[in-house]
Amino acid sequence: MQDVLVSYQPITDEHSNMVGIALVIDETQMEVNNHSQNVMSALSPLLRPESNDLMTNYKIFIKVNQLFLMNDVNATLPMDRIVFELDECEFILPALLNRLSALSSSGYCLATGTQATSDQLVTLIPYMAFVKVNINDDDSYRLIQALRSPSLNILATDVNDDKDKSRADLLSIKFLQGRYYQEMKVNLNKELPLSVHTILEVIAELNSDGCDARLEGFFRENPALSLQMLKMVNSAAIGAGKEISSIRHAIMILGRGQIMRWLQVMLYVIDSHVKMPTMLLYTVIWRAKFMELMSTQCNHHGSIVHHDAVFITGILSLADMLLNETMESIVIKMSLAKTIQDALLNRTGLAGDLLALSEALEAAEFERVANYSEKLHTSKGVIMACQNEALIWTHQVLSHMDYT
Repeated sequence: MQDVLVSYQPITDEHSNMVGIALVIDETQMEVNNHSQNVMSALSPLLRPESNDLMTNYKIFIKVNQLFLMNDVNATLPMDRIVFELDECEFILPALLNRLSALSSSGYCLATGTQATSDQLVTLIPYMAFVKVNINDDDSYRLIQALRSPSLNILATDVNDDKDKSRADLLSIKFLQGRYYQEMKVNLNKELPLSVHTILEVIAELNSDGCDARLEGFFRENPALSLQMLKMVNSAAIGAGKEISSIRHAIMILGRGQIMRWLQVMLYVIDSHVKMPTMLLYTVIWRAKFMELMSTQCNHHGSIVHHDAVFITGILSLADMLLNETMESIVIKMSLAKTIQDALLNRTGLAGDLLALSEALEAAEFERVANYSEKLHTSKGVIMACQNEALIWTHQVLSHMDYT
């Protein structure tokens, strides 16, 4: 089992669509003696057969040291998909430059950060496909202009809010790493589409335990909502095992709990003149599945209803951004259970702890991750296994949804 803590941090294009994944390894576990083992351990979940689509669609960035590049690059690794980011070097020797030249000529993608000195950058750039620049550095503008080249991709890091994103846009940077998409807000001058409010009504109806006939009526009154729901529930990701041809059939086969899950996902994908970043959808789906998987490990005797509540908490954890309302008003409007309300508002209870854990993992705050691991009486290996499974599941779900 993978015991090294790794944060999967999305890399997006300028439109907030995911194009890559940066693997950030807990630096406290990155001693020289086991560096290669930790790198391969972090990569291993993405090299399994079930992860083939992930490796095909996204570039995987991982930081490595000189010794790894000189000795330990495995010839079986998908050279065109993995980007090896050279860690800070005190000295750049001719042997390293020869090795970088050989790897680059063989098709490997290499990257460097701007922590290197100016002279080092000049020496390294000819072999690099990417250079990572901290968007908040005072010297970033001059550096980016100096680095611009048709063969070199600039990747802005620490893009964590609207201000950072605007600066990256002004600099015409097309690759971004940071949590800026979790800070984006809808336009206050634009009304949310009617279908979003309809979804909220249906969620409230589901929570009220009303009759299925009344529930079906909500869908009949909104054909677009019905069509999108049927597309989702017919996808292979749900695993219903049979085609669903009507709303009544969907309710009967899937049950209200499964429909509730997908309605909450649909809050983030309804087509409208309010365009939310696709990374927002990725984040909430990953959170929800990760939290659900963790809940089965932390509460072995929990009911399906309990695990559903944890999943719902993850899905709704960014709903305040989508709806441009306070989380307090949202939980009241949706008639959410007290345990879900407490988790969303106060990060209390098991669901609250799991939400806080997922947030810490996303941010690579490994000390907080370790603290929650101890509080939840689980292990780093379990956390990593759940994260890896949630990543693959999220990609499978998104591949069956028309969300762009």
